Amino acid sequence: MRRIFVLIMSPFIMRQGDKLKTLLVHSRGMPTVRRCIEQTLLRGIFNVPDGYKITETNKRKSRLLSIVGNMLEDPYEGLGYVNDWLEAFIEHPNIEANLCDMSNLIECKRMRRKLKDFQLIVILHSAFGDTVSPLSRMSHWLNERRGKLVVFPGNEYDLMSEKTSFIREVGADYVCTQLPPESGAFVYESSTEAKVLSLPAALNAKVYHSSGVGNRRFGIGFKGAQYPKWLGDSERNDFVYLLQKKMSNSGHSISIGTGNVDRCKWADFLRSCCMVAGAEAGTYFLDPSGRIMEEAKLIAQQNPECNHEQIIKAAISKTNCSYVSGKVISSRHFEAIGTQTGQILIEGNYNGVLMPDIHYVAVKKDMSNLGEKLRELEDKDRMASLIQSAWDLVSSRHTYRHRIDELITAVV
Repeated sequence: MRRIFVLIMSPFIMRQGDKLKTLLVHSRGMPTVRRCIEQTLLRGIFNVPDGYKITETNKRKSRLLSIVGNMLEDPYEGLGYVNDWLEAFIEHPNIEANLCDMSNLIECKRMRRKLKDFQLIVILHSAFGDTVSPLSRMSHWLNERRGKLVVFPGNEYDLMSEKTSFIREVGADYVCTQLPPESGAFVYESSTEAKVLSLPAALNAKVYHSSGVGNRRFGIGFKGAQYPKWLGDSERNDFVYLLQKKMSNSGHSISIGTGNVDRCKWADFLRSCCMVAGAEAGTYFLDPSGRIMEEAKLIAQQNPECNHEQIIKAAISKTNCSYVSGKVISSRHFEAIGTQTGQILIEGNYNGVLMPDIHYVAVKKDMSNLGEKLRELEDKDRMASLIQSAWDLVSSRHTYRHRIDELITAVV
């Protein structure tokens, strides 16, 4: 009996030196109907390769080239970690990567025919973050797999009911969450049978590296979107506003920007700053069904005059859901460390990775010590020590290569 089992499963048993035959399900932008038509036409029928771009000069020469150029743009380029994860899987020495862009229907059809050949199927954040419905339409053929199915949920505060339903529907073997272990177990183990692995963001050292500190124009920098009121806290918004006010009055150089930029521009910005400001990402009010966030969104739409505290209090009262903190370390923290840029952050857990006043300058949540911490920035030796401590930790244990090593160890 044992010999029969080994013969059947031998293609799926990884031996030393073997590569794990892996299907990576991802998406170059939200897979809307329009996006699927465009990508199927360009990538599936005309075989335009990934990374091909039409220059701005050529776009101006022709209306057609302008339209095609815009269709080839990657809307997720501003979410650098999305491509960091994808590239890390592709480049890992123990992974034989096969890509399936959900927006390319021809590629999806081709990969479905080969599904049973894969030892590992990985659904990445880009395919499982902003929307779930396109994946749900693939669930019937994902159930035909023979290998292990691993899902990486993105935006783990939004569409949580749909995400946990999909995980159950396809019988996913592993959920790789950005949440700390306790929070991840609370959210997923109560509603799915998948094993939960805590795999937060990490460092892509190829993109985020230092060019020294001699050309750093700004004392403190920040770029990012304003957190919406329905998220339930305004810590980062308030911190950046107060920091800008204090730094401007003191005459120190500061650069504050809004929105996200692509990886290369973001890395250049980090290298132009001595320090960057920030806080943990996510919400303090996470429940397995995501009902609190859904209700908070609805209340915010109906009552735009309410502040974040009023909105979240009403949502919790109405849903009566138990919740945990969904606050996490984000890719931004690792990216600053990679560029040897110091960080002044609102104190938090940071997935147990970063320690206050060892790896970053820690500001209390009520910001009562902000003045004291700004004075600490003048101590160059102290700042250099924090930056070096953070780099030593992250480079040795928290790159994307380390994360995928952890996944392979767990799965295989």
